[in-house]
Amino acid sequence: MRVFISFAQRDAELAAQLEAALRRHNIQAWSSLDVASGEEWKRLVDRESAKADGFIFLLGPGFSANSQLQAEWRSFLRSDWDSKKPLVPVVAVHGAASKDLPPFLRNRKGFFTTNFDAIIDDLEYLVQHPDESHDRTHDEEGRAEQKKRMNEIEGYALALKAEASNGEAK
Repeated sequence: MRVFISFAQRDAELAAQLEAALRRHNIQAWSSLDVASGEEWKRLVDRESAKADGFIFLLGPGFSANSQLQAEWRSFLRSDWDSKKPLVPVVAVHGAASKDLPPFLRNRKGFFTTNFDAIIDDLEYLVQHPDESHDRTHDEEGRAEQKKRMNEIEGYALALKAEASNGEAK
């Protein structure tokens, strides 16, 4: 099994710890830590993301969705148009919640910890079972919220229509 780790450069130390934990458990890992000086970053990201069985998004205290990180994410998503590869967030920030994740990761099962050795078995399971990486509860909550908003819009439209009808009747 091979995973690609995405992280903000300010979280490189955490990424090295995660990569080491994965390798201790015989899971191949690749990240920008493996890029040698002078190598073409974009080409390597495209190649390595295509080889990956799954993607781990490490979101640490230094996380910010900068342009390089967003380009990396686009590369992942381009290499997996059918969403067959799992996207697994690993959040290493105390007090973070699902709502703090980038939107495309909010419906994914994730881990909120810095004890990477403790989550390896579950992480490996999600990579091997991509359908399990979706958080169905979040999907249902999203649909319920969308339905609520649509009902509010419909109510607002009906109220405007009623006001317009009352104005014409006078």
